[in-house]
Amino acid sequence: MPIMGRGIVRFDLPNGSTARLGRVVYVPGLAENLLSLEALHMAGFESIGSKGGYVLRKNGKVVAHGKREGRTTYMHSVKHVNALFTGPGAAKRLQYARMALSADEQTRKKQELIHRRLGHAGRKRFNTCVEYMELDELKLGKRDQLLHDNCEVCAKAKKVKKQSHAPVPRARKPLERVYMDFWGPNREGMGQEKYYLSLIDDCTRFSWIFIKIDRRAESVIHTLDSWLRQVERQSGKVLLVIRTDNAAEFVALKPWAEQKGIELEFIEAETPAQNGVAERYNRVIMEIARALLIDSGISKRYWKYAAVTANYLRNRTIMVKHDGQKKEDEKTPYELWHGYKPDLAHLRAWGCRVLFYHKPESKLESRAMEGTFLMYGKSHKQYFVLPRGGSELKLVTNPEFRERENGYLSEPLANQVAQGPVEAPQMPAETPAGAGPPVNEPIHTDEPMTDMTPETLNTPLNREDGEKERDSSSSTGGTMDKPVKPSRVQPEGEAEQRAPKRPDEVREVLRTDDNPLEAEEVPVDAGQESMPDRPPGRRSERVRQPSERMMESRQTELTYGRKRKAEGEDGSDDRPAQRMRAHLARLAVAAELLQTDREYEVAEKACAVCEKAGIRIPKSYSEAVNDPIYGSKWKEAIHKELSALVSLGTWNVVPRKEAEGTVSSTRWVFDVKLGPDGRIDRFKARLVARGNEQSDDDFDETFAPVFRLDSLRILVAIAAQLGLEAHVLDAMNAFAGSDLDKPNCMEIPEGLQDFDPEATSARGLVLELKKSLYGLRQSANLWHRKISDFLKKIGFKPITADPSVFINGRGLIIAVYVDDIVIFGKDAKDIDVVKQKLKEFHPMTDSGLVRKLLGIRFTWGRDRSIRLDQESYARQILEEFGMADCKPASTPIGPSVKLETPDSSLLGRAEHKLFRRLIGRLIFLVIATRPDIAFAVNQLSQYLAEPRKVHLAAAKHVLRYVKSTIGYGLMFSAKGSPKGLYAYADSAYANSAKNRSTTGFIFFINGTPISWTSRKQSVTAQSSTEAEEP
Repeated sequence: MPIMGRGIVRFDLPNGSTARLGRVVYVPGLAENLLSLEALHMAGFESIGSKGGYVLRKNGKVVAHGKREGRTTYMHSVKHVNALFTGPGAAKRLQYARMALSADEQTRKKQELIHRRLGHAGRKRFNTCVEYMELDELKLGKRDQLLHDNCEVCAKAKKVKKQSHAPVPRARKPLERVYMDFWGPNREGMGQEKYYLSLIDDCTRFSWIFIKIDRRAESVIHTLDSWLRQVERQSGKVLLVIRTDNAAEFVALKPWAEQKGIELEFIEAETPAQNGVAERYNRVIMEIARALLIDSGISKRYWKYAAVTANYLRNRTIMVKHDGQKKEDEKTPYELWHGYKPDLAHLRAWGCRVLFYHKPESKLESRAMEGTFLMYGKSHKQYFVLPRGGSELKLVTNPEFRERENGYLSEPLANQVAQGPVEAPQMPAETPAGAGPPVNEPIHTDEPMTDMTPETLNTPLNREDGEKERDSSSSTGGTMDKPVKPSRVQPEGEAEQRAPKRPDEVREVLRTDDNPLEAEEVPVDAGQESMPDRPPGRRSERVRQPSERMMESRQTELTYGRKRKAEGEDGSDDRPAQRMRAHLARLAVAAELLQTDREYEVAEKACAVCEKAGIRIPKSYSEAVNDPIYGSKWKEAIHKELSALVSLGTWNVVPRKEAEGTVSSTRWVFDVKLGPDGRIDRFKARLVARGNEQSDDDFDETFAPVFRLDSLRILVAIAAQLGLEAHVLDAMNAFAGSDLDKPNCMEIPEGLQDFDPEATSARGLVLELKKSLYGLRQSANLWHRKISDFLKKIGFKPITADPSVFINGRGLIIAVYVDDIVIFGKDAKDIDVVKQKLKEFHPMTDSGLVRKLLGIRFTWGRDRSIRLDQESYARQILEEFGMADCKPASTPIGPSVKLETPDSSLLGRAEHKLFRRLIGRLIFLVIATRPDIAFAVNQLSQYLAEPRKVHLAAAKHVLRYVKSTIGYGLMFSAKGSPKGLYAYADSAYANSAKNRSTTGFIFFINGTPISWTSRKQSVTAQSSTEAEEP
């Protein structure tokens, strides 16, 4: 049939509507009008057919309906007249659109590839680079979506924190919110103070400052308690919220805050802007303090006085306004807090020269004394002045200020005084005796300007600074007054009659805020209170070196195992002169050994204080139960210990006359147990008997094996390889559960009267032990025999390589380390069965999957990997030896360090003890998880007998390396490579003390170390070949 035409036609539909169609072909011979669905599909329409007809859609919307009649479907209705109109170019436009879509998709893929090649570049860098590559068609337009908008890699790599700049709503009442923050450490000052604690009221912006030695939580609690009593009485309000950062010492305040009903508001981690009020306060205080120090010319060692004065000036000089107030309505923090304007007429130039009245001993002496103004007092007429040659701040009234002259503490004047002659203090214009800046003198005041919690002095890791200060003080040509132990502020006119004490006996108590407060009494040790105040004897500061005879005797003892005998000591020479010379030689050696006894005793006092996680560990029962902060915790731990011992039937109360064997005394041992993350887990108290008082007839055997750390690492490697689990049980009072083999008795311990009021030593009673107890020399042996016999009874056998590791026929492995029992197994049900048997055998604490064992943290990965590390223990070492804020080092020991240096001076007795303790701490770090410092620690441990300063410096360098690698550990995994067991071994010729060689080896399982050593060879090798021989 011929086609007679093409065009646009209107059709009338059955429902009365009209449809306009394009691209219609006119064929007169057709009996019916035909509508092609395929053409509509090409034009972008969709058709859905059904039993009743069909529906046409475009862009998801229904545009027409068809109705079925028999086998034919007729167009029935349309939405509007042009609903099906496509036009002559619709097909071409659709084809072009599909081609363009395909081209866009190809372009986008190319853009993504170039984007990855350029390191996920942004729009500007991307367009610049594609222009250089002559690919202009790939450029991104301004309206194009950025590539990294949908790029997950860009989101992870370029994500930045979106900081909210909306301020925290300002408090409307005093103490509604207080900002708290620490500043420091500052190591340029004198004394032990390195920090200050700031408190700022949000409503009034009035601030308080407290000079601190450290950042311990209990020190902060001591400060907050006294401060809170004062401010709540002054304002008549109660403190509601404290806003601070997430420092550990502030997080530890949660129990204290809950008890006080105070809310602690912590900011987001690593976001100091949210604590902006405190941060801004620190900036203002430092700006004022720097200006005071620079203007006065005073050394930065006096920073704490400048900081306290800066806070005093800030409260009275800055202007504060609330939201909506006009500028003329601004007020100072002092006025907002107290309700009246401050008086600024009494302000004086800080650090200027001051003349004040001094009661003379003679009528002809000067009645004025010179000093340097350092702090403001309680009254507007009182000031704290440091007298020339003095070591205590003195509270004076209405002194005469020479504000245009710097005080004697200014550096140019201090240097002139040190170089000039020293005369008696007769006239103000002349230089008094002992002029010059005092060394490590305490700030002492009744004014609440600073706060120093009572702390014992810590033994310094290096004494070079102290020796330099003593040398500088002795170079003035006269004797300098030594620092005085702080007692109270001496009012004006009071004669200074107290004799100064030694610097090592000084306890600084610096307690202030901006308002008057009575200075709190600081408790001191009973031993210090009972010591009379007496002037110290004059002692030379030179370093004592052992005599040649003493060195020969020591060398003979090291070589032959006996001491060199002096002349006449063997009794073969009966001449009196020879015997006298031998006797004098022995006295000389004894005198040399006793030269530093006083220094050693002071170091013992300084190291007597033991702390853990910021908590002071008590040394006695009375000290524990009377602790002002944690006394209830220690009492609870003591009650738990005694309850367990009584329930086990550990003793019977008998008269002393019926006691068999040695009656040993007792003592309490206290500790704080930490979790895997270093947080406090529990307080622990242990009652122990003094086994050193036992006789040889009270026991048979004492040896008790424990598993080697090498065995533990091998078991962990096997667990990672085979997918085993490791559960740990802690035997409660393990030593108290074994029957004694011989009768033993002990004195009635403190605290037992709470359980048995009749059990008192005053009635002549003692405890007859039925079970073993901690401290007895045979307790460990009895417990090991007991637990070993039980494990054998339930089917376990000890392995030949380690008698403390047991295995049974089902593949379960048990490792015993005193009271810690680790169970390795693949089936959790088998592990639970063994744990239940052990709990029935002895009371056990089930900790489940092992997380921490012997100070080693276990981290279990999802891929069956196990990681061992000692991060918490390493932090404790750094804090114990004052290296927590040290500069990290990249190597444990430098290749150019020469430890055999006879020119380096020997360490004193206190530093010697410190060095030995440090090496002991590092050795446990080495044998557990840190083979990387094994060589350095081995080299240093060879000088424990006579360490020198070069060895102490090298040990400090090891600590700096530990600081930089504090997260290092051992990763055990089944996927480690290379597979299997392999080892490396080597030796170094003549690199140790006395030209000895060093041997080292390390064994690996699946790429992880399991056993290692670095040790000095027992014989002296004559060549490098001999050093390599096994």
